[in-house]
Amino acid sequence: MLWQILKVKSDAVLNVHDYLSENNIEVYTPFETKYLRTSKQQRKKRVRISYVEPLFKGYLIIKVEGNTNRLAELIAKNANIYGFIMHNDAPYCLSLNAIDDLKEIYPTGYKTSKHSKKNRQKKYKPDVFKQYSPGELVQFKTGSMAGLQLSVQSQVDNNLILMLNILGTPRKVETAIENIKPVT
Repeated sequence: MLWQILKVKSDAVLNVHDYLSENNIEVYTPFETKYLRTSKQQRKKRVRISYVEPLFKGYLIIKVEGNTNRLAELIAKNANIYGFIMHNDAPYCLSLNAIDDLKEIYPTGYKTSKHSKKNRQKKYKPDVFKQYSPGELVQFKTGSMAGLQLSVQSQVDNNLILMLNILGTPRKVETAIENIKPVT
């Protein structure tokens, strides 16, 4: 099992993610949820439109296992995929520690779009989670970032948008509520 990086068209990252996922290729795409207002009418109603933006524009992280002939065929069929990032004439392989660290910060990763057939057939039971208020201090329960204090920016469904200060630079991080506990 190897994690490798695919170079794709920067505006087609999520479409390629869906394409590979539908063909049973495991893809991990960390993302950020962004918000915008597009008209004066929306400002009056205080309506915000949310959209998903990949953290690494133009790149996908995929898990390569076993026979790669099928994967090569899928890549050749899709014009939005340029190919693998290469190192010494072979696809560059990411270390498992790098993927684990990335998954700790962005645990959910992008899932296939809401409109795909698979997701329309699933029935979800809403989970009840603690409500956090902006500015509240929280920390990760487990992992290498356990005990690190972050401040809550906002809560979207069962995810929290947190502010992480990395080397003096604030960075928004989205994580599932079940990974977080309040600071006591």
